[in-house]
Amino acid sequence: MPQHRQQRKQQKQQHLEELPHTTNPDVMAPPCAPADVPGRVWELSRDAKGCRAVQLALEAARGEVRRALVLELRGHVWEALLCPYANFVLQKCVATLEPESLQFIIDEILQESIEKAATNKFGCRVFQRLVERCVD
Repeated sequence: MPQHRQQRKQQKQQHLEELPHTTNPDVMAPPCAPADVPGRVWELSRDAKGCRAVQLALEAARGEVRRALVLELRGHVWEALLCPYANFVLQKCVATLEPESLQFIIDEILQESIEKAATNKFGCRVFQRLVERCVD
């Protein structure tokens, strides 16, 4: 790996480690530890630093805990699909869950418009992940 990429990777990791942690639910979308994510998935997903915390929590969680985190997005899929931050959380959901657990995401997209999802600059990424993951 070229030295400048290695330095950038180290800087990014250091930045993530320096993020302050909070459990105060009254503060809108603060950076927080993955352990602070349950119950706040949708709130945090709409913010640049919060969406990263949610993604880290999804990576760290297993089984039913991961599914419970993802289900907090139920009813917000379309909004998340169009959001510059929350779309990354949806992509992580698709990447980390088994395809059977993603049905509610597909259902909410179908309630709106597949065409709009596939042609939106953020939604197309989620749509692509779904196709990659769910089509045999």
